[in-house]
Amino acid sequence: MSERRIPAARTTRRRLRRYALGWLLAALAASAAAAIPGYPDRQPGASLLVPFFETGVDVVTGPEDTLLVVTNFGQAARTFHYHVWNVNGVAAFSGNVTLAPVASWEVAMRDLIAPQPGPVRQSLTIGGHWRGFVTIDVVTSATSLAPTAASFPFANDSDLIGFIYYTRLSRGSANGLSMIPLETVSHVIDRPLRRPYPAAQMRESIDVDAATCAHRKANGLPCANDSNRLIRRLDNRLFGSCDLNGRTRVVVFTWSPGFPGGPTTYCGSTGACPPTYRRKIYVEHGATTDNSMVALHAVVNVFDIHRCFSGWVSIEDVPIFSNDMIVYTFAFNSAAPGLTPTLTWDAIFAGYVEP
Repeated sequence: MSERRIPAARTTRRRLRRYALGWLLAALAASAAAAIPGYPDRQPGASLLVPFFETGVDVVTGPEDTLLVVTNFGQAARTFHYHVWNVNGVAAFSGNVTLAPVASWEVAMRDLIAPQPGPVRQSLTIGGHWRGFVTIDVVTSATSLAPTAASFPFANDSDLIGFIYYTRLSRGSANGLSMIPLETVSHVIDRPLRRPYPAAQMRESIDVDAATCAHRKANGLPCANDSNRLIRRLDNRLFGSCDLNGRTRVVVFTWSPGFPGGPTTYCGSTGACPPTYRRKIYVEHGATTDNSMVALHAVVNVFDIHRCFSGWVSIEDVPIFSNDMIVYTFAFNSAAPGLTPTLTWDAIFAGYVEP
């Protein structure tokens, strides 16, 4: 398949600046709220996570692209290191950016990936698309190391906010999601609430152990890890409609830094847990219409669901194979009636992770 580049970032740069400024002002207004370690709340972070990107290899047959905007919310210049990973959690390539105060970095993933060597592009290729995730970390100096390295130069300035734009511009579609911020936390707080990377002693964790610890502390109980080592439910909104050609795309991100693959890969290689997990689909009034088993082979797992009704989709009893397995889920809800283009729309909703 041929590769063609278009200046997607340049053609949308002015609009992105305007949108980013509006979101930045909203973040400023909300910044007085106290951050809660263990939950992905909307506060500036010392690290940001892009849990999923998708970019068409050929812009004609794959017009999808993912645009990133990162803003330095601090009062001094900051350098951050971005690392691009494939869907299995294998590092692909990286770079470093320095931003002045309240300056923004805006980039299309197509413009980052297309100039890379062939083997790098191939490592990100699934079908006709490049897919993976991105980590963004404030550093004391530019580096080529991955944030999983023991000597990675983490800085502890919680100054970054970030937004993700999922676009199909030639088809008149775009939607957005906030990047997941990981804030600086004190090294004296409970271990489950910090160190998402092995060497990041003062980074907030948002894994299931951290959520369990934070919930217990909020209820006056001592911190403890999740007791049954299972994610009880991953819940996402399901949109379906035969008339509107409705579909739902569920993204499940399950990353244990340093371990390639997802829970199924771990379970299958060790025999320590079941390699498939129950998926249930519920209609609006609560009845179950689908009760099947699915696998989570990769760090980034994508499920396309087409139904003629709306409701909920849940994946149950996913094993936690590492104390630091970061888990996040969200869903694209879309309508694309071919004969009625004015009814085309997309919406993104963050899902629920129940430890």
